[in-house]
Amino acid sequence: MILALGDGFATYIGTIYGRHKLPWNSRKTIEGSIGFAVGAMCALLVLPLPLTVIVVLLATVVETLPIEIK
Repeated sequence: MILALGDGFATYIGTIYGRHKLPWNSRKTIEGSIGFAVGAMCALLVLPLPLTVIVVLLATVVETLPIEIK
């Protein structure tokens, strides 16, 4: 749920509003990363656990890394 909501928000926000590229990954934007975190936080409505916040923050960082899966 965290990845589904976060990735959806990141794509939308990053495509529409993304202007500032991340220094370590030029394919991603700061705005898209913020969108990911906000979208993923919606999981708190279903999973109201402190661990959810930690997982969201970790997923946001991992999502920004320049890793390609082939």
